Amino acid sequence: MASWHEAVDPLLGMDITALARSVSKFVITSTSADTITDSVKEACAATKRSDQAGGSRVSTVIISHDHTWPQQSNPVTAPGTHQAPSKMVATNPCQLKHSAPHPAIHDFIASCAKALRACPKAQCAIYAGGQALLQDDGCIACLGTIAAATGATLICENAFPRIDRGAGLPHFQRLAYFPQEAAKELSKYSLLLAVDARLPVAMFGYKDGPSQLITLADENVWQLDSSCVNIPSALQQLMQQVGASNIIPGQNCGGVFSQPVRPDMPKGE
Repeated sequence: MASWHEAVDPLLGMDITALARSVSKFVITSTSADTITDSVKEACAATKRSDQAGGSRVSTVIISHDHTWPQQSNPVTAPGTHQAPSKMVATNPCQLKHSAPHPAIHDFIASCAKALRACPKAQCAIYAGGQALLQDDGCIACLGTIAAATGATLICENAFPRIDRGAGLPHFQRLAYFPQEAAKELSKYSLLLAVDARLPVAMFGYKDGPSQLITLADENVWQLDSSCVNIPSALQQLMQQVGASNIIPGQNCGGVFSQPVRPDMPKGE
């Protein structure tokens, strides 16, 4: 992983040093392109040193992949590409969890609904994951009616664990894997609501690619996080607040919901 990408906490981020120590006698992390040679020499020396019988002589060198790029010895970083921007503090009810009673969550959902109603159609996106993509407790159907009432685009995580599909359930657009494509898609929207999903970042630190995929101002990014709100209850409240209770799949949903399609009768040809 690129050294400058670790700050955004990507999904594939992990404590690689701890993993290496579980199988290695000696572990060293190269801190720059200029230290790779010395790190490898030190690891080789550690491996050659005698050890008691049965002891490990495995040495591991950890190198951030951007340190292997030729130009890294004289790094020139274009603004907004390699360097990870400061973490976005989105409009999130979890910020209220320890200081405000339950009515504050209700007020948060009301404010979120107001922002959704005020956003022009096709300029709002609902980014969903986890429980929000399941029909359990009616979550995914609620998202469909909210999208139909507000004109929002439904987008799901690229690496979702499960999503319910089929007749009577809403269509979702899957977020692109590569960061340039995903950032381009998300740049179309002036407001984003994330439901039971982390704000998307690039999986890896790609050369000349963005780390953060969302560039909206904090006040235009809303989050419903299952760690601090009940997702089914919150979506039911939000559905009522945006006036989506009268949306009927297949009738006045604007094509958001999938319709049952009967296949043609076989002709015996």
